[in-house]
Formats: sequence, structure tokens, C-alpha cells
Amino acid sequence: MYKVEIVPDAIQDQAVQRRRKMEEERKKRIFNSKERTMGIDVQKIEEQIKKKHEMREIELLREKAFDESLIHMGQVRELMEQKKQQINKKQCQDLDEYHKNQQKFEFRREFDLNDPKRLLKDKPARIGDDDPRKSVSGAQFFGGEDLNKEDRIKRQKEQLRDFRLRCSAECRKLQEEEKRIKDLQITENVEYNKKLAELKKYREYNDKIEDEKQNMRQINYQLNSSNYILKEENKINPYTNRIRMDSYKGMTAEEIKDIFDYQEYQRQENNKKRELELENESKWYLREKVNGIANDLLCQEQERLRKELNKKITEENQEQALADKQRKEFYDKVLHSNQPTDEFYDQFNTSSR
Repeated sequence: MYKVEIVPDAIQDQAVQRRRKMEEERKKRIFNSKERTMGIDVQKIEEQIKKKHEMREIELLREKAFDESLIHMGQVRELMEQKKQQINKKQCQDLDEYHKNQQKFEFRREFDLNDPKRLLKDKPARIGDDDPRKSVSGAQFFGGEDLNKEDRIKRQKEQLRDFRLRCSAECRKLQEEEKRIKDLQITENVEYNKKLAELKKYREYNDKIEDEKQNMRQINYQLNSSNYILKEENKINPYTNRIRMDSYKGMTAEEIKDIFDYQEYQRQENNKKRELELENESKWYLREKVNGIANDLLCQEQERLRKELNKKITEENQEQALADKQRKEFYDKVLHSNQPTDEFYDQFNTSSR
């Protein structure tokens, strides 16, 4: 485990950067004349918060509706998937049943060639090691194919099992040793980390006390410095006849009143603009409603004309069908009722001309 050494220069640089950042934030608060002298409009902020809550409630209702729709579609999809799975399961069961009953292995043409019991039914190549049919050229007996093969393999398996047990015991012993070393290292690391944490806590406490002392010295300097005392003779620049920003400490009551009056004028203008927008929206809504009613009436008229046209076409088709039926009856019963006899056919081919 490596020891961490905290460099004092780095801590001091961080403290200096932190104090500089705090000083810049304080300058922004002091030199912002509106925030320092006027404050904020609480009523306006409350209205904004109320509108924000209303928008949030609308958004929650919208999300709830979307969630309910999504849940409904998911349920429908799940039902369809279950139905599909049931159909596939039924088809697979029918197919398996057909294979089991109609396509058995015994029904094949080449079953006599692929019969798994063919060798059991056949006579063995050799009965024993002293079989007189066994010959050198027959290649029926090789090393390791004697009748004691099973006993030999059993003894080999027992030897292999004993070897594996010895290896397992050695591996467990090594694992226990590694675990003990690892636990010892963890204990040492915990103790070292505790010491580092105590040292860090002590240094942070000293830094906090030093920062508080520095802040108190800074506050005393700001309260007693002449740079923060307002002097009327330094307020206006004699060369440009403008306010000097470096010595400006705030606005007068008249200037504040002018700002409030202008804000009130802006609010009235915004209210007028909002009322005009509402009136335009109501007019557009009324126009859309009238257009919708007119569209519905037009669709109803078109539907009525379509029904009348379909009715007229149906009547014409019925009349045409009746006429076709009458024409067919005339052809079948009147026009084509005279069937030719043998005498009619005998009058042909009686001469060479």
C-alpha cells in the first residue's frame, strides 16, 4: 500500500483560490445596485411559482394519461402474444403427435440398415480371446481389447480419482493460505486509512479556523474602509457629468419611484396585450366551431346524396336483372325450342355441289 503525502503548498494554493472566488462573488453582490437597494418583487415571484405549479400539474396529468394508454396497449399486446403462443403451442403439439404416430423410426424403408439392435441380433465377431475364428489377417484383436478391459479401466479410474483428491486438498490448502494473507493485508489497509482520515480531519479543522479568522479581518476592513463610505462630492464626474460607478452607493427615492412607475406601465401594457390575445383566441375558437358545424352539415348532405345514388343504382340493377331474366326465358323457351332432327342433318352431303 502506497502512502499519500499531502503537499502544504497545494493546500495553501487551494485556500487562496477559494478566498479569491468568495471575493469575486461578494463584489458581484455589492456592485449590483438593483439587488442591493431594490430587492425582489415577492408578489411577482409568487405568481410565477403558482403558474409553475399549475403547469406541473397539467404535465403530471398528461404523463398519467400517457402511462394509462401505454399500460392498456401493453395489456392488449400481452393478450395477443399469449393467444399467438397458444396457437403455436397447439400447432407444435399436433405436429409432434403426427411425428410420433405416423412417422415412426420403424416405418422407414431403410430401417433394416439403421436398426439399432442389428448388431445385437447379429452373431459377434469373436466369442472370446481363444475364438478359433480369430485370425491375424482378420484384425479382430488389438492391444487393450482383451476381456479384462473393464477391470483395467476401473483400476485406472480409481488411480485418477485418488490423484484428483490429492490435487484438490493441495488447492484448498493454497486457497486458505492466500485468504489468510489477504485478510491480513485488508486489516493493515484499514488501520492505515483510519490514520489518514484522522490526519485529514485535523488539517481541515485548522483550515476552517484560519478561514474564519481571515473572513473576520476582511469584514472589519470593509466596515472601516473609506472606499465604502458614500460621499456626495464624488458621486458625479465633473468632466462627463455622469455618475461615477466606483463611488456610486445607491439610487435616490425619486429614481426608485420612476423605476416602479415604469414597471407598472409595463404591467398594464402586458395586461392589455394578454386581453387582446384572449379576445383573438376566442374569435378563432368561435370560427373553428362554426366551420366544424358547416363541415358536419356538408358531410351529412354528401352522405344523403350517396345513399340516394346507391338506391337508384340498386333499382336500375334490379330492372336490368329482370330484363335479362325475361330475355333468357325467351331464348330458352321460345326462340331455341325447335330442336333439329336426323332428317335435318341427312339433307347435307347428298351431292357433289
